[in-house]
Amino acid sequence: MRLRARTNREFDSPQQLLDFTDSVAKGINKGITKEGVLLRNDDSDKFAYTRIADMDKARQQFATEFMDRLKNGDPPETAAWVHWRLNFMDHFYADGCGKSAEAVADWGLMRAGEPLPTPPDRKQWFDQVKKYKLTEPPIPDGMPAPYLGKPYDEWGDFYKGLFPATGKRTQESWLAAGETSKLLEVRLFSRN
Repeated sequence: MRLRARTNREFDSPQQLLDFTDSVAKGINKGITKEGVLLRNDDSDKFAYTRIADMDKARQQFATEFMDRLKNGDPPETAAWVHWRLNFMDHFYADGCGKSAEAVADWGLMRAGEPLPTPPDRKQWFDQVKKYKLTEPPIPDGMPAPYLGKPYDEWGDFYKGLFPATGKRTQESWLAAGETSKLLEVRLFSRN
């Protein structure tokens, strides 16, 4: 999967963006989940993810808001939001939600010419996941209010704190150095 080559991709509809996001997750999950299985198909007893009954509506809402955020939003805020939705809240995929969220968030940052955050070690990352997990499943009819509040703001502050304090590394400098795909591969697969 070459996300670097897709940073200039334009989308005509939220569905196209959702298909792209799913293709990233599918690439990450290749060999992890059963062939043909991408989306989560059961409710979690352990975590308050979007309920399966609300999944289609939540996916459409995610794609519509993501498209708007890509066009009009702050890239680091959008990246934090992608993690929040794909990993903490909706957990659309049968497996690989964290890696999928990281890849999609990093793709959005590269697309905007922003630096990538420095990921914390695995324990610190999962401590954050546990700290900010939802206690009640979100209800798509009520979005965005149920998932944007104090826990989201605290998560966003933590996530935005992972970015370099100074200096903006542009997509052009990554491409010139030939580092982008290697950087993503290292970031996504070194946490196993």
